[in-house]
Amino acid sequence: MIFLVADETSGIYIETIVKNDEVAAGRPHLVFLDKRFINEFIDSDLDYLILYCPYNHFNTIESHEPLPHLTIFEVKNIKNNKTIPLYDYDENRMVSCEK
Repeated sequence: MIFLVADETSGIYIETIVKNDEVAAGRPHLVFLDKRFINEFIDSDLDYLILYCPYNHFNTIESHEPLPHLTIFEVKNIKNNKTIPLYDYDENRMVSCEK
């Protein structure tokens, strides 16, 4: 079984680190690396999870790699995968990159 997630939002969120009431740094919220989101599918009957995000983007001062438009997971290989880091994002520290 294959499950397709089509995310047609444009911007992404940034998990911020605030110091002295100023945003000092941030980590982009990448849905394909979100531990809580991906864990929802690990013990399911799915064979493949496909994430389609054609419009996601974010701007930074420094250059960065473009975000993938399509991510395909073979679900059985996610659980014990040591090569893909999954992050526990703190939703209380999220701000939109489109403000």
